Amino acid sequence: KNAILTALTKERKSWHAVFAHLGTVVPEQVWLTEVSAGNENLLLIKGKAANYPEVAAFLKKLAKDSLFTDMVLIKAEQEMMLDTLRFEVSVKIKGL
Repeated sequence: KNAILTALTKERKSWHAVFAHLGTVVPEQVWLTEVSAGNENLLLIKGKAANYPEVAAFLKKLAKDSLFTDMVLIKAEQEMMLDTLRFEVSVKIKGL
């Protein structure tokens, strides 16, 4: 039983590890407001950014990252009252 659990632990990423890693790819002017898990290793990320280039930088980092795959920008829109952008992105997590 211990050998099986050890093997499974080595193969899978913990949620703590996924969130900690996600924090390393978020640019300084991007703020995550919600992260939720979906089916089939899908992660839905909602957040705000100072401008479109910051969102683009975040998407570029996600696309190049070895932990994430199948990144899709769902929406990015300017918030009228605030001088920020609101965005939603979905990514799949490899090896979870």
